[in-house]
Amino acid sequence: MVSESPTGALGRQWQVVVGGHRIEVLGPPDEDELLDDPAVQARFESDEYLPYWGQLWPAAVMLAEYILADEPGDSRPALEVGCGLGLSAIAAKMAGWDILATDYDEDALRYTRINAQRNGFANLPVRLVDWRNPIGLSRYARIFASDVLYEARNRQPLANFISAFLAEEGVAIIADPNREAAMGFEATLSQAGLICRTSPTHANQPYGRYVKGTIYAIRRRVARSSRL
Repeated sequence: MVSESPTGALGRQWQVVVGGHRIEVLGPPDEDELLDDPAVQARFESDEYLPYWGQLWPAAVMLAEYILADEPGDSRPALEVGCGLGLSAIAAKMAGWDILATDYDEDALRYTRINAQRNGFANLPVRLVDWRNPIGLSRYARIFASDVLYEARNRQPLANFISAFLAEEGVAIIADPNREAAMGFEATLSQAGLICRTSPTHANQPYGRYVKGTIYAIRRRVARSSRL
């Protein structure tokens, strides 16, 4: 369940209830104003960049719900790709994962730090990472991401990233709101030596909005398991 408070001096605020936990999420006061930033416009010209991080997306709620319903992290290493406002990273911390939150936007990391602190996790680590050209990462027992398949061109880099940084017995969990651009992702994963199980999910948003989605649970092909 997600409820949104009126925009205040600190920005937009959401109360998200997932897995029996209430998580407070703060976002920028006006997401549309970010588009007028000259730095954003310059990045769009060079890379078609848009500040998607400034919105609390339904897929982030889906992912957070899944994380809190799944097995406990037991302090194992995990990484979130495209952490945005930090909801799923906070959920992972609550579930006991040693989570590293990453995004390719410094402002997203700043809000993730703020939101982690607001929810009692002042030391949640963050790092600037472009998952299309990653450097300085290890292998992780879990890789989390939500709504990163919004363009078809993202399928191959994401599959390559998972193949490179997922631990041998690890699982990558991707939440997607059934975007058309995600069609073909399973075939892309297979070409990268990965296998995938999908399951339906949903998120309840403010104003009665019900959003359907899909959870992709991804493993290495050599690490076959009865769970898949």
